[in-house]
Amino acid sequence: MLESKTILSISPFVTRPLLHGSVTRIYNINRHLAQKNRILFVYRDEGPDSAPDFPARPIPNAQPRMSQIFSPSLIHQVNRIAREQPIDLILANHLWSGIHAVALRSLLHVPLIFDNHNVEYLRFQKMASRAWPVVWLLERFVSRRADIMQCVSPVDKASLQKSMGIPAQRIRVIENGVDVDEFMNAQIDTADFRRALGVEPSGVLILFYGSLTYKPNHDAAHILVEEIAPRLARMGIHGEILIIGNGELSVPPQSREGSLRFRHLGFVPDLHGYIRSADVIAAPLTAGSGTRLKILESIASERAVVTTSIGAEGLNWAACAPFLTVRDEWDSFAEAVYTALSGPAGRLSGDFVSTYDWGNIVQRISL
Repeated sequence: MLESKTILSISPFVTRPLLHGSVTRIYNINRHLAQKNRILFVYRDEGPDSAPDFPARPIPNAQPRMSQIFSPSLIHQVNRIAREQPIDLILANHLWSGIHAVALRSLLHVPLIFDNHNVEYLRFQKMASRAWPVVWLLERFVSRRADIMQCVSPVDKASLQKSMGIPAQRIRVIENGVDVDEFMNAQIDTADFRRALGVEPSGVLILFYGSLTYKPNHDAAHILVEEIAPRLARMGIHGEILIIGNGELSVPPQSREGSLRFRHLGFVPDLHGYIRSADVIAAPLTAGSGTRLKILESIASERAVVTTSIGAEGLNWAACAPFLTVRDEWDSFAEAVYTALSGPAGRLSGDFVSTYDWGNIVQRISL
């Protein structure tokens, strides 16, 4: 557990809004670390609203994407700050912060923790991106120079250990998480919320959410519309399928598949009402890495989740019971959604809270 440290925390993203899983992880880890440490927070500067809203000394970095990979002016700025306020530790939030972090580790002679949200080269490889060998080289470069590398699951740890040649004792599993109390105890009048969405009293509400600028989420949304919705319609399900997330989706914004209407709402700043009002969260993911915050947030809200083996990869399935159902074939996936409409039988487990609550997770970060 880190306490009374001055931490240089480098992020390649804006701090807010929480547009995708990486931003959400960075925000929550740093917000909790700031309770017992002094944080110097580097972030992508896109105006006043992008600055951190937790206790931290903000260090804005320029907007262009390449400035997030490497900016000599940022190195100079941080080196100057370090003369005024000695730094105990560098935290690289995401691979795209890695070159800055490695350079500053050499200049400042302090330990480096590399928080690796995904096995990035594998993510690029699974998406058939020709850039994956370059990503592998960068990931290997940063991983081998970090004193500690954090990943989100035992699956990712095994993969990184094998592909990067990193000793197991230098890789720590620091899970993705959720503020359990916030999601579990959100005060939502679900009947009013559903009425405002136009859901009939006898209709169902099926939800998928996630940034559609991330290809695995975009593909999953299409599978939900093109594969799952027709099967559910043939089962006699009527109601709404909502898709929430920034980015474009190449289906009509309001369409109907038999008795099911599906809509893409774009980005919404507060998901609590949508999650709590949904009958089931469906996440038919076929690619990606890391662990999925959408699944943890939905389970913390005590909502039934149906996903694939890829979607549930790295999660403690026992801790997520009875809310998690895993199916990989689309007929059985649709059948599981149909079954889940009756609601999960049980309550959130203590194992889920101890494993996935951000307050508990951050206490496991150490040198």
